[in-house]
Amino acid sequence: MRKAIVLLIFSLMITGCVEMRDYTGVKHGAFALCKEQGFGEGKDTKDYYVIDDQLALIVRDTKNEVTRKIGSPDTIERTIDGFDCWSYSERKLKLYFEGDHLKLWNEQ
Repeated sequence: MRKAIVLLIFSLMITGCVEMRDYTGVKHGAFALCKEQGFGEGKDTKDYYVIDDQLALIVRDTKNEVTRKIGSPDTIERTIDGFDCWSYSERKLKLYFEGDHLKLWNEQ
């Protein structure tokens, strides 16, 4: 009976570790939990930008996805912080990319 309990606890621990692997990751050399940011009500907490009723840009969209959704930018610059800044003058919008993924935006 004691062996069965120990075996059950051990198997639950292993299963939990396998499940936990989906929620953890390594970023910039540090091990951390990967928490997805949810949709918020306030402008500062949103992780999406609504283009129209059928279309929205979402944080972590790739440059290809953004180009497919709203087209090529009018200008591309590099900020001091190392972000690629895409400007859309007609939409009065600036998009900031960290690597290949959308990080944040700024409405003008």
